This record gives sequence, C-alpha cells and structure tokens, in this order.
Amino acid sequence: KTLSSSMCQVLGQSSCKLCRSVALSKAPSSGADSAQEGLEALDQSLQGEAKAWLVCCLRPNDVGQADRMNREVMLRQVQDLRLADAVHLSGGHSIIWPLKAFRHRYANLAPTLNDSV
Repeated sequence: KTLSSSMCQVLGQSSCKLCRSVALSKAPSSGADSAQEGLEALDQSLQGEAKAWLVCCLRPNDVGQADRMNREVMLRQVQDLRLADAVHLSGGHSIIWPLKAFRHRYANLAPTLNDSV
C-alpha cells in the first residue's frame, strides 16, 4: 500500500527529517520494498546515534466507539502483530502509553495531526 496524499502532506510538514523524506519519496512497488527502503533510510539517518523503538497502536474495538474495549479484538491484534515475540526479543522492555499521552509527547513529529486521526 502507498501513503495517502493527506498522510504525505502531514508527514511532509513534520519537523522530523525522516518523516519528511518518507513523504517526499516515490511509492515503492510493494510492501516489502517499502519496509526495506524505510529501514535503509532510518539506518542512514540514525547512524547509531539513537535507540530504535517499535510503536504499535491497537484499536480497542472494531466499531470505533470511544471508551469501549473489546478483549477479543485486542488479543487478535496482539497475536496478528506478534507483539509477544517482539517484547521477548527486546529483552522484555516495553512501555504502554494511552494515545493522548503519546500524542502529547510526540506531537512535533506530525504537528498537523488532530485528535480525530
């Protein structure tokens, strides 16, 4: 899949150099190509100066209702994303943040995102 034009516009306005470069790059031919290109760009931009993080956002339910959590939906996402394996491979280090706290901390990476995204 390719990024939507609105997402490219948001990323293009980011203060993060990597986000801007992703927004300006041409669309790769496949998801695997996209992942490879993203990893290469990330590796070049970091050059061993930063700690890598895996960020996963889970939907609490399938119907988009605020303040509703469906256990089966959450467990399915954890299984599909193989998050238990990711935590195990990271040495057991993980941080769980509510979306509002995450947005507050990292808002400068995509300043035009609003609360509805």
